[in-house]
Amino acid sequence: MLYNYLSLLVLNVLVSFTTAATTTRKLSTRPTLVASPHAPALAHFNSPKRTKVCYVTARGSGLDDSAALLSAAKSCNNGGTVALTDSLYTIGKPLDLTFLKAIDFDIQGTIKFTTNTTYWMQNSFKYPFQDGSALWQWGGSDVNWYGGGTIGK
Repeated sequence: MLYNYLSLLVLNVLVSFTTAATTTRKLSTRPTLVASPHAPALAHFNSPKRTKVCYVTARGSGLDDSAALLSAAKSCNNGGTVALTDSLYTIGKPLDLTFLKAIDFDIQGTIKFTTNTTYWMQNSFKYPFQDGSALWQWGGSDVNWYGGGTIGK
């Protein structure tokens, strides 16, 4: 009985390892933007091709992924793509991403924020206009978001 259980456990581990090893992450195609219905006076800026990819692996089980996302943004800044290909990411700390330059975010999964409102009220970014606050700040130049994922909800 114990032998059968161990055999099944080993087989399960081998199947999981094989599946993980052969699974490839596929990046989304950056959309081509076309001004419509009227052409602008000046041509739209086209971002150059990105040369580096930083995959963010979600920790799962509601664990905070904000440090991994910040690290990927710093590593792939100035010419890379941050790829969020897992199904669910959790953000538990405020993120200041106002330093971005020439970077893409391929968001394929869902990004959720932790629900500790007391923490967020004390640690969010404050804006005087309408007494607003934000959990996440984005900014910079030549930043593209795409991938069909969801932020929030």
